[in-house]
Parts: sequence; C-alpha cells; structure tokens
Amino acid sequence: MPNIVHTNGVEHLQVQSLRGILKRRSFRGIILEGGSPCQGNSILNASRNGLKDQRSQQHARLERLLHDLEQEPLVRGLVVAAFLENVASMPNQVKMQYNKWLRSTPVLINAATCG
Repeated sequence: MPNIVHTNGVEHLQVQSLRGILKRRSFRGIILEGGSPCQGNSILNASRNGLKDQRSQQHARLERLLHDLEQEPLVRGLVVAAFLENVASMPNQVKMQYNKWLRSTPVLINAATCG
C-alpha cells in the first residue's frame, strides 16, 4: 500500500494538521485506529475503573477526531473508518460507550490467529 500516509499517536492528530495534505493529494478514505492499555478495562484488574481510568481515554480522543473529520469540508466524499482495540472483558458500560463513540458494535478477534 504505497499511498498510505501513516501518523503516530492518534491523541496528537488534529484535523487542522491534515488540511495541507488533504489539499495536495487525492484520497479515497481515512482509516483511524487506536487502542488504550487494557488495564483500566480488564477483568484481570480487580480495581479496574473503566472510563474513569486515565489509560482508557484514547478512545474518547479517537471519537473526537472522527467527529471533527466528519465536519471538515475537505473530507466530504471520503470514506472515514475508525477502529479501536481493547480487551473483550471490558465492563458493559464501557463497551456501550465505545459503540456509541464509533457508531458500531465490536468484533471479537482471536489475536493468535492474526499472525
């Protein structure tokens, strides 16, 4: 995929920083992906705090960026897809919030089968 533009850290990405490249190049879409450390959500953590845990906040930043991209005129007509990764044993309220933020439902993938 030679035309992919990769950036590090969704928490540092803002729409205004993408405007220059969106003006210069032709894109079919934008893929956003992120994942927070699982300790705030994992059932293996007896004192897990879900969304109250600071380590569980990258998803909120991803949702904010997704919302901002949807409002950006230079993104109109592009496919914008957002993915996040986290532990399957997250509390139900966390899963419901993630579903709302990303306008989707989770897919369970066994990482061992992905290489």
